[in-house]
Amino acid sequence: REEVMGRRFSETGFVPPEEMVRIIEWFRLTLETGEALAPTEFEIKRAGDGVILYAETSGSVIKRDGTIQGVLILVRDITHRKRIEEALRESEARWRSLAENIPDIITTVDREGIILFTNHAPPGISKEQIIGTNIVRYLCLVEEREAMQNAIRRVFDTGKAINDYEVRGYGPDGSIRWYSCCVGPIRQDGKTVAVNVIAADVTDRKNSEEEVLKRNRELTALNTIAQTISESVDLDEILTNTIKKISELLDIRHGAFLIM
Repeated sequence: REEVMGRRFSETGFVPPEEMVRIIEWFRLTLETGEALAPTEFEIKRAGDGVILYAETSGSVIKRDGTIQGVLILVRDITHRKRIEEALRESEARWRSLAENIPDIITTVDREGIILFTNHAPPGISKEQIIGTNIVRYLCLVEEREAMQNAIRRVFDTGKAINDYEVRGYGPDGSIRWYSCCVGPIRQDGKTVAVNVIAADVTDRKNSEEEVLKRNRELTALNTIAQTISESVDLDEILTNTIKKISELLDIRHGAFLIM
């Protein structure tokens, strides 16, 4: 304290030159208006090690008989708050960079499915244009919209995530795609305030599963025909039993062989 008493503020060396210009202007306005101005933030150097700290300054005019005698300046250390804000900005920047560079669709919605954030938008529409609209307009087919709305509301009501929830929707090229969705809560003070819907395109996997099922049905049908042939030597009986068993396997009501 003894080191700064009686010295000009600009001579203390606490404030970098570029910040000093702003502080002097703030001080001048306070004197000219005669009123307290809104608090302002600036950087200061800590004595001894020169570490940069952050301070918030507010000032009020001291008057006597209507004449300004000076300015009372209050300085509050806000370094901790500023560093938390900077950490949050960096975290948000990393999150947005990650979200924008992964193929999955990440969408944050409210209870009614209104979009608050999304990392991808359909072709021909900007992300800004779909903010404030309903997620079901873009993610799923018309016949599956109600189920998606119910899933979102269920997460809000229970606070529990719904994993591997599959829906059909339109892909970037307009084709119908399969999406595996994780619908998870975003909590604040123990309360669900929003929901994240993360949708991964699993169309190729679904098509592969369908292909495997198709091949298995074909093999089963062939095995059934072979077994039927081995059990009889009568052609009519073989054909009749073959049609019957294949119809059962393929869920066909009527069938016939055409021999040419």
